[in-house]
Amino acid sequence: MSEADPAPKELLQRYVSCGCQGPCKSKRCNCRKAGLKCNPACKVCRGKSCNNSKRWTATEHHDSETPTTTDACEEDGGRVSFTKWPEAIPVPNQETQTVALALLDYVFSRFGVYMKLQLDRGRNIEVFTQLMEKLGM
Repeated sequence: MSEADPAPKELLQRYVSCGCQGPCKSKRCNCRKAGLKCNPACKVCRGKSCNNSKRWTATEHHDSETPTTTDACEEDGGRVSFTKWPEAIPVPNQETQTVALALLDYVFSRFGVYMKLQLDRGRNIEVFTQLMEKLGM
């Protein structure tokens, strides 16, 4: 997968629900946020092309920053997220090395290495930074 295609379109069309409450320029349309053409579930667009037809670019940003768009629409203050999949991994402690190894053993080994990983910039970011550099992230 690449940054331009974060997940198979079939998966996104099935699991990204559209909750439009106005024209797609309002950016409340989840299928637009995911970079897809509105699907038939969209109550406003009804599967037609939207005025907001450019992809959203997921970028690493702080809470106060906004994601960038590739069109002239107003920016949305929310984060771009393609999955809400939780992973519960049993670890003996919450030390940075333990968590980094658990990610390597239980997540990256099953799903592959992500192009980007967003961290909270906590105290122990050095170990994650080293791990990401070694994995080419």
